[in-house]
Amino acid sequence: MRPVRRAASRSAPPVPSRWRRRLRNYVRTIFARGDLSSLLIAWALMIVTAMAIDAAEWTTGLGSLPVISFFAVGFGFLLARSHYSELIALILSTIYSIAVVITVNAYTLIESGSFRSRVYDLAKQLDIWLREAASGGQPPNDSIAFVIFLSVLFWFLGHNAAWHIFRVDRVWRVIILTGMVLITSQIFYQGDTSLDGYLVAFVVLSLLLLIRSHIEGREFDWYLHRVNFPRHVRRAFFWAGGILAILIVFIAWIAPAGRDDKELDRLNKLMSGEAFLDFAELWNRLFSSLEGQGIATADYYGGDELELSGAIQLGDDEVMSVAVQSGPRYYWRSTTYDTYDFGSHKWQHFRSVRAFTDETGLKLNIGPTVPGARREVEQTFTMLLRSTRLVHAAPQPVLMGLPVEAELDCVEDMGRTCVNDNRQSDVSIIRARKTLRQGDQYSVTSSVFAGTANDLRQTAQEYPDWVLRLYLQGANSVDLQIRDLAAQIVSQAGAQTAYDKGKAIERWLRANIQYNETIPDPPTDRDPVVWFLFEEKQGYCNYYATAMVLMLRSQGIPARLAAGFAQGEWTGDSFLVRERDAHTWVEAYFPGYGWIEFEPTANEPPLDREGDQLPQAVLPTFTPMPSPTTTPTMTPSPDTPTEDSGADATPTSPAEQPFQPPTPTAHPTINPTPTAPPPPDVTEVDTDEGSGILRTILTTLLIILLVILSIVGAILFTIWYVEYRGLSGLNVVQRAYARMGIYGRWLGLRFNDTSTPDERRRYLVGEVPEGEKPINTITRAYIQDRYAAPDNRIANAQGRAAQEAWQDARGAFIRRKLNRWLRRGRKELND
Repeated sequence: MRPVRRAASRSAPPVPSRWRRRLRNYVRTIFARGDLSSLLIAWALMIVTAMAIDAAEWTTGLGSLPVISFFAVGFGFLLARSHYSELIALILSTIYSIAVVITVNAYTLIESGSFRSRVYDLAKQLDIWLREAASGGQPPNDSIAFVIFLSVLFWFLGHNAAWHIFRVDRVWRVIILTGMVLITSQIFYQGDTSLDGYLVAFVVLSLLLLIRSHIEGREFDWYLHRVNFPRHVRRAFFWAGGILAILIVFIAWIAPAGRDDKELDRLNKLMSGEAFLDFAELWNRLFSSLEGQGIATADYYGGDELELSGAIQLGDDEVMSVAVQSGPRYYWRSTTYDTYDFGSHKWQHFRSVRAFTDETGLKLNIGPTVPGARREVEQTFTMLLRSTRLVHAAPQPVLMGLPVEAELDCVEDMGRTCVNDNRQSDVSIIRARKTLRQGDQYSVTSSVFAGTANDLRQTAQEYPDWVLRLYLQGANSVDLQIRDLAAQIVSQAGAQTAYDKGKAIERWLRANIQYNETIPDPPTDRDPVVWFLFEEKQGYCNYYATAMVLMLRSQGIPARLAAGFAQGEWTGDSFLVRERDAHTWVEAYFPGYGWIEFEPTANEPPLDREGDQLPQAVLPTFTPMPSPTTTPTMTPSPDTPTEDSGADATPTSPAEQPFQPPTPTAHPTINPTPTAPPPPDVTEVDTDEGSGILRTILTTLLIILLVILSIVGAILFTIWYVEYRGLSGLNVVQRAYARMGIYGRWLGLRFNDTSTPDERRRYLVGEVPEGEKPINTITRAYIQDRYAAPDNRIANAQGRAAQEAWQDARGAFIRRKLNRWLRRGRKELND
């Protein structure tokens, strides 16, 4: 008989200790199924965004952002899983943020010392920055303030992410807000480091977050409908969705990109708008030392408008250098302004075509000229400022050595294809297709005037229609004092030709108006040009040029205001142009010769040509304190100007004596005021013209889209006003139950305050029978939430059930209301 073998005893699993069981149970009450993966994704999403900001190297010390993001999401998760309301959680998060932001940045921004001394130094630096900022100065320690600003921003972005993922399950609110920060950094960053990897990671993580939210919704729906599903379905669904998300991003990355140049143009106009430039000026003052090579806000005279305002302050920063052969007096033009708004006192330029090319060599036809009147000069520009898209050139540019887009008019037939057909065009502004960064070079060939003053005197005053239409704008709206002064100056000088009239006005302005960059803002109830000429009698180039253009137009001479830079300082092989060289001047049109420059500003060297009868004195720069305002008079002072009342220097020879006309004589010139052309159409150079039908269809679709968005916005606002206002202190279940009461009263139902939830349910079901199922679901969840023992898992499940049920209940209430309106309408018609 065989001996019976005793079965090998298996050791029983170890029993966890009491504290471990408590810890495990506590963790289970905090983490629901799937929370850990969602928390990791939220952490990754915020940290990737913070790392992108750090990689842009806007300033030093941004390495603290990933650390702060980690703590923000962590604390936000704990608050989302707590019983605190949204307001209390936000207050607690604010308290936590102060501690974390100060602690992390004290060790990141302050190099040495104890913790206490680091915190003290950090607070002292912030105090200095706040004092300087409040006083209107430029704080010296703006990098520390910028890091603190971003730290606070990322803390609340992390709190927002955790709260909306784990408390209210609104992941789009996380993706949109965080994505806006990342995209803004991408738009403004113009450095050499590629940030595309961070953007790709952000998109993938966002898709994973959406997949997670969808899985949670489907599982809860299956749970409500008693549908059995394997536990591994979540993992399988998540893996499949993640692979699909990565595949979609990869395909989008390698797919050819389209171009929407109108959208790019709208973005450029937005960034050159007055509001954006004001914000950029404030940003540059508060955070002037940022190193991210962002889009330059110092695009001098590159906007669509130029306003006559108060004092200006130009620095000594280097803007560009220009290598060019020796020749005439050069200007580096960026913009021309044709229309002066007498109401807002702003210059504007309107063009109907925007021609662009992604290749070099765009040619511009400036029209026929007298043989030998102009010659072509090539310039090579090297950018020294941080970045810009403005392309500068000596007037008048004819060949561009880089890909550009130009706003222009086709002057012959107001069509769109003049650049493709090499026909004459009138260009206002030229921008590079890609941002020009510090160190970039480009070449431009310009057609510059090569004639003499006598050549210009011999031109007939028979102007093309397109010149009369645009460049005599506002001639009959010029103030009578200005028109009389122009007529007086011309008459006293004995000027007969357009050129001599222009030189007489130019000389008078240089001799009788002082140059001053610190003038006050012009009175709001006065014409600023009248104020400049007859009261203040001092100003800077914008005022000089505006006054001369209006005077010329009042004399029937087409003129415009040109803007950009004076030629700068000659360094032996090139011109060095600085910020202080930003300048506006005058261009007048001469048939057969084109646009000719005039220099009325007193602190600039005179612009004399061979054959000028009265060489002008070089007037030195002088910036006196503004003199007391005197009573305006139509008669300029007959005295020789001095430092107190006239030009910047006292002439020393009879030829240099300033011209002082006696009593002015009215000599108005009536000219038609043109209507501003429509916004520019887009024309790609050397490509087929776009279809007008397509533009009409797209415009119609855009209008329809705007109407739909307006309706959707009104609906969303109504839903918020009805369903969220005043209910912020309630959880999801309580909010859904309260909404049933709100919509019930909207239907005219009257609830008894002593009714139980079940009695209210029966009442609502009787009045809205089609909403029986969601009303029952919400009521059961409310009873469980109100009277049962707290259980986070059950509470989360009930919250999702009540939330989905409310979507159906809302529709039932609205349909019931509409049916009542329809029945009432039919009854009124029958009656």
